[in-house]
Amino acid sequence: SGNAANGVYISNSQWNEISYNHIGTDKEGLTAMANGELGIKLDGSARNNFVYGNLISGNGGGGILLSGARTSENAIQANKIGSDVYGSKTIPNGKHGVGIYDGASSNTIGHINDPSRGNTIVGSGWSGIAIVNGSNGNLVANNAIGTHFPGYSNLGNQFYGINIVGSSGNVIGPTNLVAYNGAANGSDAIRIDGAAAVQNRITQNNIYDSWKGIE
Repeated sequence: SGNAANGVYISNSQWNEISYNHIGTDKEGLTAMANGELGIKLDGSARNNFVYGNLISGNGGGGILLSGARTSENAIQANKIGSDVYGSKTIPNGKHGVGIYDGASSNTIGHINDPSRGNTIVGSGWSGIAIVNGSNGNLVANNAIGTHFPGYSNLGNQFYGINIVGSSGNVIGPTNLVAYNGAANGSDAIRIDGAAAVQNRITQNNIYDSWKGIE
């Protein structure tokens, strides 16, 4: 924590693990100690990396960014992104909780079968999850976005819960909990934008108490 740039940066590397760290907070996980940019950044052919069980909060940029056409097959699981260590209050990251950009494809945010491997993504200055610019075939499953399980607390991301822009073939579901998002500008819980945003699937999610639903 407290570094000028990113907390952890993996570029052009494979089969690394980032687990059980506090990135952007003090050691107790209760107060921000911001890294100036991202909590975790993966780009430049970063593949098959495993990000598990971290507290990633209070960073000046986003929580996690996956970027680039060869950044694929990474798993982001069981992290608290934008909350304190207990998940009970927000320690916001400045931008997206998780950003998937510029062709990053076939990455998994959460886990399709195991809810215990879902992420809690709250309090972001921008959206909870943003999938942008040709980032295709990613899976978002069993995450709490804007709240924590079981979903009673308002810990909303300021803009969209999930925003897909110009990207195709992504699957949102099953069993994401998307709630309390959009306070900054009346944004949707889930929004899909652009002519290239085709064949995305939204299935078996619990979506409520956002400014708008799906658009």
